[in-house]
Amino acid sequence: MENCYSYTDIEVHLPKIMEIIKDVPRTFSDYEIFSYHFMLRKLFRALLVFLEYNDGVDYVQGMNSIIGSLLIHVEESTAFWLFVDLLETYNLDDVFRQDLSGMHT
Repeated sequence: MENCYSYTDIEVHLPKIMEIIKDVPRTFSDYEIFSYHFMLRKLFRALLVFLEYNDGVDYVQGMNSIIGSLLIHVEESTAFWLFVDLLETYNLDDVFRQDLSGMHT
């Protein structure tokens, strides 16, 4: 999952990347496992790869908690693919749009 971004990709996704940088350290900050940098790096990478994988969905708060929960139990790549499968199987892509178009009242 490392080195998946080109310079152009970073420029395009910079606002989203900055949100991820802000949210990752706050994810499960009470859990000891998330006090280790290796775990934060795994979470950061999984979220970045998801941005590239699914162009139609922006990063929003909540994704970090779901992938973080998965990372507690499985390896990084498995957590990523479980997250992708969860969104695709249950058609949850719209829930994670910035405009919240998938949220129904």
